[in-house]
Amino acid sequence: MRFSFRPALAVLVLALAGGCYSTPSYTTGGRPGRAPRIQPVRHWNELQELIRSSRQPLAVIFQLPTCPHCKALKKKLPALASEYPGITFATVDGGRTPYPPYKHGVKGYPTTVIFSNGREIDRFGGNRLMFSLRKRFDRVAASYR
Repeated sequence: MRFSFRPALAVLVLALAGGCYSTPSYTTGGRPGRAPRIQPVRHWNELQELIRSSRQPLAVIFQLPTCPHCKALKKKLPALASEYPGITFATVDGGRTPYPPYKHGVKGYPTTVIFSNGREIDRFGGNRLMFSLRKRFDRVAASYR
């Protein structure tokens, strides 16, 4: 039996192309049909300013791009952001952001820290099931209505 590389190459190209997709860019929420806003933080000063200036609860998710638990949590963020419009969500890439993560007590990834009026009000580590995340954010949202 003779093996032909053309069909194998076509299958390989299609398999690789299926994994190549663009991630949605998050825009300002509030209007129907628009994705909720999830703000990426790229610098330490930007994070500090965001914490100081936020008038509503701010959930900061410290993550790494190679961490499987971080990837799983990141997939849940758009749903959480649309369910809790009163909470601002921000992500910090621990591998690319030049900042000292230990200043916020980050010892592992992912770590979620929730701030309000410049102060930390809640924190949890790891990826959680959706009902557990909702329970946490329900508590935060209820105290700021």
